[in-house]
Amino acid sequence: MFISYTEDLANLISSHQLKYHEFADDTQLVGRTEIPKVPSTIDSLQRCTADVGDRCASRRLKLNEDKTEFMWCGSRASLKKISSNDLSLRVGNDVITSVNAVCDLGVTLDSELTMQRHVNKVVSACFYHNRRLKQIRRLIGPEVTATLVSAIVLSKLDYCNAILAALPKSTIAPLQRAQNAAARLIGLVAPRDHVTSMLQQLHWLPVQYHITYKLCLLMHLIHTSLTQHRLILLTLSHKQAMSHNEHDFGPAPVSATSNHAHD
Repeated sequence: MFISYTEDLANLISSHQLKYHEFADDTQLVGRTEIPKVPSTIDSLQRCTADVGDRCASRRLKLNEDKTEFMWCGSRASLKKISSNDLSLRVGNDVITSVNAVCDLGVTLDSELTMQRHVNKVVSACFYHNRRLKQIRRLIGPEVTATLVSAIVLSKLDYCNAILAALPKSTIAPLQRAQNAAARLIGLVAPRDHVTSMLQQLHWLPVQYHITYKLCLLMHLIHTSLTQHRLILLTLSHKQAMSHNEHDFGPAPVSATSNHAHD
């Protein structure tokens, strides 16, 4: 029912030359720009946000400024070139200051897209649950432990892990240590013993290979048209954009604001 109130926001946002992503009551605006054009992008975001707020108000919805976040994404060198005047965004009567990280559907995105903060949060949650399960491990047996670990720990390691593809091994390594700790818990493997045989017994792919497997499976489904049509269209549009910008090597920060509307 809520979507029927916001479904026409897509055309409104597109009229401001901005990209968008909508999920339930969360609307995200994304703009790509170069350093000299940063002020004009800020202006576009502010005007678009104002129009979205007016459209929501006309339908008895409220744009929640308290939950609105704004972040610049780009390389460290590019981010340093952004003027301090462009590190804030006016939304209604409030001024939103740019942040270094935002949470998007459970994934923590940092301004340099290193994914380090996301990995740290996932690893912290995995070890927390490993410690809790360790307290009852000898009471529930290996089969029940494996089921609980799969549901509580592996689900966190697997969630949206495709976005971690091509990251440095040093970034992925903590995730692998969390998986190893889960395997040791199931098999009661001593800390000094190798865990490889236990991973093989559980039929668990190492984290890096599991990321690659998920990407390959997704691309196979897209290639054979066995997945959602929107993913196929997204892949084609991205391919066309890459072809169009193949000679554009300049730094391009991306600005994003997340707007939450509710009754």
